Amino acid sequence: MEQRIKHLRPSLQEKRRYLVYEVLSDAPVQNYGVLIAKEIESFLGVFGSAKAHLVSLKTYPPNKGMLRMSRKSVDPVKLGLGLIAVLNSTPVSIRTILVSGTIKKAQQKASLEKGNIHK
Repeated sequence: MEQRIKHLRPSLQEKRRYLVYEVLSDAPVQNYGVLIAKEIESFLGVFGSAKAHLVSLKTYPPNKGMLRMSRKSVDPVKLGLGLIAVLNSTPVSIRTILVSGTIKKAQQKASLEKGNIHK
């Protein structure tokens, strides 16, 4: 007989946060979502990045993106974003726009300039 894997109840699962950021630079940066996730992982180290559960979810052209992380690691990730100065040999500055508990609210804020939201 097959044994089924029991899933954790929602109250026991790790809470997630969604961070929307904006890359400010004079020249466009290619693949900035992946590069930013790698830079933050190098800042946090192996143990910190495993604890943070950091995932680059989506990039919104031309210069916005979204990261998913654990609730307890929001401050170290924001610090890591602030320390990034160069991506692909292009000087950049990264600004945090929003930290949200739901992906829907984060997506709305990331695409606000496109006019996709009706209040």
